[in-house]
Amino acid sequence: LSFNTPVMENASAKLKDWWRSLPVMTRSTLALCVIIHACVMLFGLNYGHVAFVPWLIEYQPIQSYRILTAPFFHGGVLHLLFNMMALTQMGPGLESEAGSFQFAYMLLLFVVFSGLINVAISVGLFYAIQFADFYVAPSVGFSGVLFGMMVVENRMRHLGTRSLYGIVSVLAWLYPWALLIVIQLL
Repeated sequence: LSFNTPVMENASAKLKDWWRSLPVMTRSTLALCVIIHACVMLFGLNYGHVAFVPWLIEYQPIQSYRILTAPFFHGGVLHLLFNMMALTQMGPGLESEAGSFQFAYMLLLFVVFSGLINVAISVGLFYAIQFADFYVAPSVGFSGVLFGMMVVENRMRHLGTRSLYGIVSVLAWLYPWALLIVIQLL
């Protein structure tokens, strides 16, 4: 059984070209998330010490490191795949416009701010209406960072409208919010 077929060689060459075309921080972020997920899968690691859990952060401030760790872990292969597909769609354009250092800084800000906003909303919902689902549930993933990237991308590109799953066009500045609502309803 040989895998050295012309089709495989062509696919391998295209994958290498695509990988090399990614800017350094987009490529590094993608690699980091994939390596972390591979380690989780290979070594059977659980998310207990890295997942984002708002009540832990509220009552044990030492647990705030979870704001920085949770975005780089994913709940499964599909979660990782869809988040990294979104990263590789938005990342190269933003990084080439902003520069690698600014892009890395932007990612760090989105990691921190999405975590802090999550804590604020979760704690607020818990104390205001006793809604504990977000307050006690662990979460992982890059979605908060991707949301921030969508907002910046829309702002930088001065788009008028964007298509929401090919069903309806929405104003570009509303697109991240509309997408967030639709995903939550799914």
